Amino acid sequence: MMFCCATAFAQNIVHIEIEDSINRISIPKGSREIVVDTRVKGGLGGHKKAHYRIYDIDSGELTWEETSPEQLMFLRLPYGMFKTKGDCVPLEYCYSKSGYNILTLSDFESRATLIETKTYKKAYSKRILPFFIDAQKDIMIGVLKSSNNYIYGYRLSTGKSLWECEITKNANEQLNNILRMDDDHIAFTSKSLNYLDINTGKNIKLVHDLVYSEAETSGGNPSYFVAFGIGGGALGGMIGATIMSQGYVLGDSQMEFVKNGDNIFLADQKQLFCFDKKMKNIWQNTFEEDRIGHTKLCFSGDTVIMINEAHSVQNKVKANNKREEKLKKFGVPYIAKYNRENGELISKELFPKKWNKEIFGKAIRFVTDTLYYFDETSKEFSKMTFKQNEYALRTVSGNIIVVDINLNILRQYKRNSIYTRETSEENPNRLLYKSACNGHEFYLVENNRIKRQFIGKDFLDVSLKCGKLIIVKEKSLDIEKLA
Repeated sequence: MMFCCATAFAQNIVHIEIEDSINRISIPKGSREIVVDTRVKGGLGGHKKAHYRIYDIDSGELTWEETSPEQLMFLRLPYGMFKTKGDCVPLEYCYSKSGYNILTLSDFESRATLIETKTYKKAYSKRILPFFIDAQKDIMIGVLKSSNNYIYGYRLSTGKSLWECEITKNANEQLNNILRMDDDHIAFTSKSLNYLDINTGKNIKLVHDLVYSEAETSGGNPSYFVAFGIGGGALGGMIGATIMSQGYVLGDSQMEFVKNGDNIFLADQKQLFCFDKKMKNIWQNTFEEDRIGHTKLCFSGDTVIMINEAHSVQNKVKANNKREEKLKKFGVPYIAKYNRENGELISKELFPKKWNKEIFGKAIRFVTDTLYYFDETSKEFSKMTFKQNEYALRTVSGNIIVVDINLNILRQYKRNSIYTRETSEENPNRLLYKSACNGHEFYLVENNRIKRQFIGKDFLDVSLKCGKLIIVKEKSLDIEKLA
């Protein structure tokens, strides 16, 4: 057992010391626990092994820990969807009717195992890779192997088989676009758009032959892992799952599948679809181009904005589990606007075919987050607005710049002047501003006044969770209760 301790520095602060370096933190919505993932020496093949701990967010008490010889992913699942990304094979923590349990996952050559936390005895072990879990309904849905065109439903608490359902998909295709439609249904993309009753396994195929790029595979027996992305630092929530196979694989989905208001939107490489909340097709618009890649959908009033970044990211998995990124270009980047009501194309702005790669990199990366400018003189944050035909991009160095349609730089900002914002769920007047340029600057603002400032590389991340300020350093956590 690695050394760690929790100390009450003040009445409202719990300080947790951890001997080994923190890799990432997870505080899922609805949970009163913090999951800490660290790396320690002594893993397989000379690699660092993983150590996982769970702490009570109020007391700082260590409630569970485990060391794995492999580098795994570890998240705490709240009620509802299993939807996460990880560096490699995940070790998941879920909630079942019998209480908190540990679900450990590996790959198709290994098994998913549910362990009771009270007795630490194995409840069951099954060869399945889940892509959806609803712990409240006690349902787990997964696949047995990549080449199988079936998905399977199980009772999460017992592993009992509930149903099986045949779907259409390409070889090694991953189920990585999942939306929760209501209590009983999910929608997900494979070779078709599927509308699945999670209780019975009844599936309705809404759109056939969706078009997207398939990954090159290098042959052999695939080993599966989950690609992790948290955005903004060590503290992360749960995001869409992208399960990949050995060889060259698509690191980013070639489809954008999102819910906005009462509508669901789906963009593949050929068309943009709009559905109502019952998944009835309202309209679709076919693109003129043959190659659409890495699309993003944004919404402004009655307008749907589609950003085509015109590339895909591929990753080659090497023997030492390191990934080699390979970017493949698709056509020309552009921004298209559509009428939300009928799908009619309103406008389309094309960017140049070539650009300065030393500034922009191999791909044009649009910034779709809401950005805030910090005025050092007034010490105030203001929401950034852009004129027509002005676009925010991220440079190779991580800075934010504003360009026109010809990629001429109109404005560029200091690294410590552009921020994103996080709002406390308990207090809407409590805001946390984080550097949007991969910096180590954080500001806690209450009632429009700066209450706290964090600057320096010793702060890995800061976040507002459960009415507390969570401050992450390399080998310690401070959990501060906010009034």
